[in-house]
Amino acid sequence: MSGKFRLSLFFLFLLACFLLPVEMLPAQISSNDQVIALKSGFNFVSFTVTPPATTAELISKNSNLEDIYLYSATAGSFLSASEGSLTKLSIGKGYIIKSKADTSVTINGPPAGTIGDISLKKGFNLLGFSKQPSAGGSAALTMSRLLKYNYLVTGSYKWSASSGSFIQIVRDANGIPVQLDSIDPEMKQGEAYFVLCAEDISVNYDGAFSMPRTLAGIGLEPSSASVSAGGVYELNKVKSYGIYSDGSTGEISATVDYSADAGTISAGVISVPAFPGTVLVKASCLPQGAGSTLTAYLALTVLPQASQGGAAQVSTHGYKCYYKLAPNVRVVDETTIITRSFDGATLVLGGPGASSVAAGDVVVGYYGGGYMRKVIYGRRRGRHGLHDGFQARHGIRRARLRIQREAFVAGVFEYGRAVVAGICGRESFSRFARRDGSGRAG
Repeated sequence: MSGKFRLSLFFLFLLACFLLPVEMLPAQISSNDQVIALKSGFNFVSFTVTPPATTAELISKNSNLEDIYLYSATAGSFLSASEGSLTKLSIGKGYIIKSKADTSVTINGPPAGTIGDISLKKGFNLLGFSKQPSAGGSAALTMSRLLKYNYLVTGSYKWSASSGSFIQIVRDANGIPVQLDSIDPEMKQGEAYFVLCAEDISVNYDGAFSMPRTLAGIGLEPSSASVSAGGVYELNKVKSYGIYSDGSTGEISATVDYSADAGTISAGVISVPAFPGTVLVKASCLPQGAGSTLTAYLALTVLPQASQGGAAQVSTHGYKCYYKLAPNVRVVDETTIITRSFDGATLVLGGPGASSVAAGDVVVGYYGGGYMRKVIYGRRRGRHGLHDGFQARHGIRRARLRIQREAFVAGVFEYGRAVVAGICGRESFSRFARRDGSGRAG
């Protein structure tokens, strides 16, 4: 082929390009185009290039586009293109496109520029990524890592069009991110995700993904304590600290005001009621940098006054119970005792451990699972009286054992009080209360 002929063909090609209508030219995809692959149903997307100015213009590009939605975190509802409440599109936002069938749509426009801070409201937000977010360096931003950036982010959700459900990562009761679906997807440009926030925050992904460190709450140390009924507790000993959005803690400079649902507070000291229960103390302050008053709570358990040499029941929970013993009472675990035999209706203990039990000691038995057995008894004259029937060590024999009539050593333990310490919430206190001087129980 001669050079003149090749040149003529070239000019003919140029002429055809200029003369042909634009719609007849082959479609070309430039580096600034965004091709959005859509599944039938709902698709969570974000624009990586400047989108068409209006929703109507985008829908006109593909007859399969049924509707476009934007979630308004302020209103807590969706705006819809078909209903006329959504008319404009922009970068830096998340959208939901509903398609009638599997298809794709190509958007031509300049790539996304600087987006700036994106405000997220308390509650659910539809966060769209118009740029590829990173966790710094080559590290990818995953859904669980998003929660680790800010303590105020409590959940992230990715829509799976194939399964028709959300992939969820949420915080558990201890604030630890948990993968409910056993996967941790990477957050990518061109996609949108629901993000649940405990308070208003902001994010930025123009560079490495970032969230400003803010004061999220306050904490108290200690957060729980106990005090005897009718006693006092010094609130000045309680230390307050700040809890920040990145999970860190630090000192705060603010005046803490205390109030309580029972008792009285004066000069930093609370006087609790003269009866058992729980007093909830509320601490409130407005530290610098906090947008509103922050609160924390101190739970004070009010314990019954323990009588001299007695045991006072504190609380019961199902199988378990808690008791406060007098300071001069020693508790001996049954593992230090060797059970030898039954002598009639009396339990006889022997072995090296038995000699270590002194008069007035309380011996506590436990089931294998750690639950307290109904075994409480004291030692007198080398013998041990068991004040309630109990399950034998091998778990096959239950016996009602003889009750010693004589009281325990004065000032150490009285009969009735010794018995109730082992009931663990299954028996009533009054049933085992001492009825007369003989020490008999009902």
